[in-house]
Amino acid sequence: MTEYSKEIFSNPTKLREKLELFLGDKNKVEIYATACEKYFQKGDSKRLTYSMSWSWWGFVMCFWYLLYRKIYAQALMSAVMSFVFFIVANFIVGFFGKFYFAQRFEEFLDLQDDAMLVKNGGKNKWAIYLFLAFLFVNIVFLAGAVYVYNIAIDSDIDIMTCLF
Repeated sequence: MTEYSKEIFSNPTKLREKLELFLGDKNKVEIYATACEKYFQKGDSKRLTYSMSWSWWGFVMCFWYLLYRKIYAQALMSAVMSFVFFIVANFIVGFFGKFYFAQRFEEFLDLQDDAMLVKNGGKNKWAIYLFLAFLFVNIVFLAGAVYVYNIAIDSDIDIMTCLF
């Protein structure tokens, strides 16, 4: 962590100002500012150190939350973990989502360039559309599965016969 970042994290007004640039949304500044201050204090005002926190959006949306907040490396890890340990990945993102965000914020804050904060901050609106497409495909798949199941039940045919 650079001296510049330490200065920003130790000044609540400047921290909120920089977070507003990075988030591109005034409504979420206080949530993330509180988390950043907590992590900075836990690291003895020298670095960010994880301290217990919770994000319902991180828990419920897991991979999609990280993708939306442009936290790509952890999004990829959570996607892989979700295939193996679905609920575990959700808890991890629920607990660490804000911390991952604070680390990413610090990374771009260290550049000491407000334009880079604006450019690399914000959210991925396309992640919402990707999620909706994913949800639609799953609903169609589920409807198809129910339809095939009903055909098999109604005609006393083996379900595997309906599929192949």
